[in-house]
Amino acid sequence: GIIGGKLIDLTEHGSLAGRLAVEILKGKSLSSMPKLIPSPNSFMFDDKELKRFQIKNDLLPPESTIINRPPTFYQKNRAEIFITLSILLAMIVIGFVIALYKSKLRLHQTYLEQLEAEEKIRKSEERFRTVADYAYDWEYWINPEGQIIYMSPSCERITGYTPKDFLEDHNLLISICLPEDQDVVSSHMKNDKDENDPANSIDFRIQTKDGDIRWINHICQPIVRSEGVFLGRRACNRDITEGKILEESLVKTKKLEAT
Repeated sequence: GIIGGKLIDLTEHGSLAGRLAVEILKGKSLSSMPKLIPSPNSFMFDDKELKRFQIKNDLLPPESTIINRPPTFYQKNRAEIFITLSILLAMIVIGFVIALYKSKLRLHQTYLEQLEAEEKIRKSEERFRTVADYAYDWEYWINPEGQIIYMSPSCERITGYTPKDFLEDHNLLISICLPEDQDVVSSHMKNDKDENDPANSIDFRIQTKDGDIRWINHICQPIVRSEGVFLGRRACNRDITEGKILEESLVKTKKLEAT
């Protein structure tokens, strides 16, 4: 075969001939048609011959067409490449869908676990409040920082002050104590932050909202969770006024008898 050169491009010539035929059929004369400049012929070279004679492509005229080149890897394996890429894309999409589905399952499971935990907490709080709110004695809970976080409704029966009053004013308990008992109560309450301080008891007097004087027996103990976390102290105040009056009456009676 030949190496190549400026050869007739049969495809281009056929196309031009077709266009000329259309113009002639429309009634145009050949003399009125423009000359074909530049020539539709083009430089074409045979790749096999170029390699046989070791002619480099950069020595060829610009815009040369090289024919009979061996197919590239892509051209030879285009179908296989397309199928492989399609399978990989499908696997990626399927993997993404599965991951998204698992993620939604985990979120749903977490949501259900959260609902279950909240329901357990709600029931636990309900049981706690059922017991604590209906306790006859004046019960309350002091956190590790020494702040009151729960006050039973019985406080109003004994002191005349509501749970809200005590929760809003953490010094209310000391302020309603009689002046001569305030130091004792204040000293005792300083130990509320000490998780190692055991259960202990004191008696003191308070003045109710109505001005009455009442004796209170106070006992408190630390609250420690099963894993050893200190949660504060639980306190119980009991009205022992009648017992104190009876005790004082017996003392007076014994004194009278002694005289």
